[in-house]
Amino acid sequence: MMETAVYTREFRYAQRLLRDGWFGDISFGRGTHFQGMTGWPSYWARLPLMYYMTHAVAPLLALLDTGEVRARCRGALRPNLPGRVRALRPGRSPAVLDITRSLGRSARPYTESFSVYGSRASFEWPQLEQEESPLVYEMDPAAQGRGRNVTVRRPRIEDVPGALPDPIAGYTEGHGGSHPYLVHVFVSAIAEGRTSAIDQVRAAQFTSPGIAAHESALRGGIPVLTVEAVNAYWKAQRSCWTTELAATGPALDRLRGLLDTMAQTQRRMKETSGTVDGCLLGNLTLELATQKPAVRARLEEIFDEQIALVAATLNDAADEGTVPRERATAATARAVVAHLEGLVMFAKLKTDPTVLDDLWPHTLLLLGAQASTDAV
Repeated sequence: MMETAVYTREFRYAQRLLRDGWFGDISFGRGTHFQGMTGWPSYWARLPLMYYMTHAVAPLLALLDTGEVRARCRGALRPNLPGRVRALRPGRSPAVLDITRSLGRSARPYTESFSVYGSRASFEWPQLEQEESPLVYEMDPAAQGRGRNVTVRRPRIEDVPGALPDPIAGYTEGHGGSHPYLVHVFVSAIAEGRTSAIDQVRAAQFTSPGIAAHESALRGGIPVLTVEAVNAYWKAQRSCWTTELAATGPALDRLRGLLDTMAQTQRRMKETSGTVDGCLLGNLTLELATQKPAVRARLEEIFDEQIALVAATLNDAADEGTVPRERATAATARAVVAHLEGLVMFAKLKTDPTVLDDLWPHTLLLLGAQASTDAV
């Protein structure tokens, strides 16, 4: 994918700041793409506006190193009217992204821009493309009294000498100097027999938020999740599942370790945010399984994997003699997973993680077993 926005000199500058830890914790990002498209080929008018919002969203997703989002979008349904994604949540990041795109009927000069705001420093695109440099803010450490001092500067952002081969180093005029950089990265990947920086997966991650945003607009602003968000959630969860269930010790202790960890996650949510968010997989099963075939299919795959992991552990327990052999089945494993999801759902409903205190005792009843130890 030839996405110019992640090769501009401004993006490369922000990327260097990020690598140096300069931003701190990123909490907010804004991306915009305004362009007057009157007189352009008619297919642009037929294309759903947010489908092609990669110029505005790709730099932010690249800096946050994510591609999974949930999007809530308004507008963007009639030709030439702007659209705005006001609650683009990138994966498990605490950051919120605000994306605006308009290709007509907005009296504003052309811009493809992004801004990033962090706990220590921020990078803000200039209001006009003709301005020389973006604004960079740096906040002083907390001190006594009200507020914190913020210094403002406009760094002069230039191409880094030696970053490009000499034959193409002079062609850094259009699109923030991006053209020779994206060509160099792409051609180098081919010559070296490796995957390009924006491969098919990354390209889909840059594109899918726009598809989700359009669907959200069609549904009146209801949040829409990409399958990438489901994958990212399970990737983090799966690490916990496999670590706990593959630990040393009796099988039932390992199973209890997993369930205790799942319950403790909900307790920490309550302590830090005052709410119980529940399990994303269970929430989506209730909300979207009949509406989004792709999400439903991925959820089914994930739950089947969870059931298989639990079933293998129950088989170990049967070998150890702590679970009756007739209970060490996929059906029992499914009941254990369903019991976990059900109690997490009730904990969310009541905003009370103590509902999960009965998780392990009732799991033992399902298994017809007794724990090998009283605690893990």
